Amino acid sequence: MNSPFDNLSGPGKPLKAEWRILSKCHDLRNLGEYEGDLNVDQRIVVDLIAACERVAAKVDALGAAD
Repeated sequence: MNSPFDNLSGPGKPLKAEWRILSKCHDLRNLGEYEGDLNVDQRIVVDLIAACERVAAKVDALGAAD
């Protein structure tokens, strides 16, 4: 199954670490939302912001290639 993000993480476009951070943050959000256990530290927020910036740069580059 293909995802809309396949073009962002193919050969020469590694974003594996970024997707892991995004997934971890999603899991943390779910724990807070559904189980009331919201444990967010400064490190995960810093990592999330950096990952989002790298993914956004890749998305912007896709638009520039058109």
